Amino acid sequence: MEEGGYYQRIKFRSEKGHAFYEDIELHLVELGKFPIKKGEYHKLQTELDELIYTMKYGHQIDLRKAIQVPPFWGKDWLEAAIQKLDQRKMTADDRVLLEIGIVKVNMIHYEQQMLLENAKAEGEAKGIAEGKEEGRKQRIIKSLQRGKLTLKEIAEDFEVLEAYIPKIKKEMDAPSSPPAPTIVPSA
Repeated sequence: MEEGGYYQRIKFRSEKGHAFYEDIELHLVELGKFPIKKGEYHKLQTELDELIYTMKYGHQIDLRKAIQVPPFWGKDWLEAAIQKLDQRKMTADDRVLLEIGIVKVNMIHYEQQMLLENAKAEGEAKGIAEGKEEGRKQRIIKSLQRGKLTLKEIAEDFEVLEAYIPKIKKEMDAPSSPPAPTIVPSA
């Protein structure tokens, strides 16, 4: 990343131009001038670009929507950056805050995975329930077509309210238009 535009590296110097400390720099980032737009991951070239992208857009990303989560958030670059820190010079409080930050990032990844797995399980359960209800409805229709049982007996056999059976019978007798979805109330 070149200096200028949105990024400046500043060294502290005396009036005569001598550096106060060679190892101390200030990195100034103007997030509003960062040229990469949200979702343009392919334009990120360095870990510093990824960090600045995270600083600018991280608060806008919905972790429940996997499509919004930047792919580089799964990289080990954050851990590598943390390992580069000289933790010996950190205060005990700073080390605790750093460790809490690491735990939070890991929790975010775990929660996102759990959300995806739960959504998949809910979808599968809903599909199974809908399939069972459709199967029950088809068996009720078959019983009605045979005409051997009363409406009350069919309701008892299939554990539905008796008022539900005439609705199915009406659907059977209707012209061949596709039937409207029906919710089967349990008895």
